Amino acid sequence: GKGINLGKEGEYKIKRFSRNKKIGGAGYFLLVGIALILGISLIGPAMAVWNEGLSIKENVETGELTEKIFFTEVYPGGDTLFAGNDWGSIYACMENDCGIENHKISIEIDRIKDKSSWTLNFGLKNKGTIPVRCLPSTVFADSGLLVECDLPDQIVNPGSSDVNPGESVKGQIKIKLCTDEPGTYSFQMDIKCIQWNAYDDGPGWWTDTMRVYGIVVVHEPPEEICEGAAEGLTAESSPGIVTESASPSAASSEAP
Repeated sequence: GKGINLGKEGEYKIKRFSRNKKIGGAGYFLLVGIALILGISLIGPAMAVWNEGLSIKENVETGELTEKIFFTEVYPGGDTLFAGNDWGSIYACMENDCGIENHKISIEIDRIKDKSSWTLNFGLKNKGTIPVRCLPSTVFADSGLLVECDLPDQIVNPGSSDVNPGESVKGQIKIKLCTDEPGTYSFQMDIKCIQWNAYDDGPGWWTDTMRVYGIVVVHEPPEEICEGAAEGLTAESSPGIVTESASPSAASSEAP
């Protein structure tokens, strides 16, 4: 059949409708694009707010050990007390070390003769907040000296026992002189404590180290006077020798 003649007015309306439809589709995509951009731009702040809500800002304290172990006493053992002045003297005291109270022991031994070994008793106390045990002591000594630290096995061997906060333990410092050569012999001993659950001696564990410094002074042997050789030596038996009691006149009268 024949086509429909809409005329100029009908043709204008169709073209206008098509143009409006195209404009409407473009606006839809524009709105969707803007929404996507806004959504993406809000992801960052939203995640930041979420992360901030999960952050934890707290100080956790698990304990302390460094500078918390100290000496409580030091004194000579029973076998070190001297029977006479000929054996010399011994002096021991606790001192501060780098501002830490009672963190060092100083020992001075003045040896004259006959004495070659000394023993000193000492005490350690844990005033920290975690249990500790002791590592084998490290000793630096001059040739001619043997120095060792004797502590209970249960606080040295891992897993045996430990020194709990507030507890004390006793030990001994044993010094042996292996020479009679006069001179001054010095030594240093480090007593290192470590947290009770440390499975090795490596770095990273809480530790505290106390030190013992000492010297042993060996004197020249005193000169002994041979009295037997001088017995019977008088002015009468030895002519020409004037005793202190003889007067100048008596000496001159005996001269020929």
